[in-house]
Amino acid sequence: MRSLPRAHRGVAPTLTLFLVTVLVGCNAAGDAAAPSEDRASSSSTPGPIDTADRVAFGRWGANEERNGIPLMWTANADGSDPRPVGDQRGWYMEWSPDRTHLIFDFADDNGNEQIATINPDGTDFAQLTTGAGFYADAAYSPDGGTIVFSHSPVPESDASFRQELWIMNADGNNPRQLLAGADGADWEPLFSPDGSRIVFTRDETDDGLTSAIHVINADGTGLRAITPFLHYTEHPRWSPDGETIIYNIEAKGDLDNPDNGIWTVPSTGGEPRQLLPTDDDLHVFKPDYSPDGSKILFGCARRDDNNNEDLCTMNADGTDTAVIVETPEYENHGIWG
Repeated sequence: MRSLPRAHRGVAPTLTLFLVTVLVGCNAAGDAAAPSEDRASSSSTPGPIDTADRVAFGRWGANEERNGIPLMWTANADGSDPRPVGDQRGWYMEWSPDRTHLIFDFADDNGNEQIATINPDGTDFAQLTTGAGFYADAAYSPDGGTIVFSHSPVPESDASFRQELWIMNADGNNPRQLLAGADGADWEPLFSPDGSRIVFTRDETDDGLTSAIHVINADGTGLRAITPFLHYTEHPRWSPDGETIIYNIEAKGDLDNPDNGIWTVPSTGGEPRQLLPTDDDLHVFKPDYSPDGSKILFGCARRDDNNNEDLCTMNADGTDTAVIVETPEYENHGIWG
């Protein structure tokens, strides 16, 4: 059982006080852009949602306990047209390959974590897993036929809780173990763009304080670590060409540790490189590439603003950081790809 339950769900409260320099853009006519808080704090007039270049994220209200499950939201890639996914609460959303719906996990009435799908407008909820235990961190194969997820036969409250990698059919049938678990936990699996490999985070021990990024073949063979076990390493994401893995490092309890920040590493292994460090102003977490690979979405928060978490973007080389969603609420786990 982890000493920090579901630590990977969000940034620990003592580590989420950040300062972001807000960049105010202008439109083609030279007028100042609408404040991002106005764009993100209320949804626009309902209508069809074009999901081609849309991000999804979780949001807690300003007065909500962030140990709970956030409401699901989507917005355009510039933060405009924010809309709730109905009234659905959920963790770790991922887009389906055709971007028609989201897959996510949620807590059922018995306290078990389950996997479900839903349209971005909040319609057509469909639960894929049932029964006791823990089903989470689900993601589709590129062809949409298979779902990889992390699983434990017992819920988190059980002393024998241990996350392992499983797969199942897209309709939730035929769940089976993909990779036997380690001493710690395996979680956040994600298929490569060509479907041949899966990247995931492996905790070194069950305290969840040190972890490393690993890659396996899609059939569960060929396990290899592509980063060292170092601090709390999480949220590996493929570049669209499959050549690079992006992730973040957070030294728990030490915001000033120089290892904190967003990193990249070749997907076949190699020397990790820090792309955007945490500094006195900005702490960053949970990165994800845009579908064309030109930009990166990531979580950002203010060190002087009551643990507030927002969403930012930057170019793929780490330049031109900008806030796209800034509200008095808390946004986390943004997904673009």
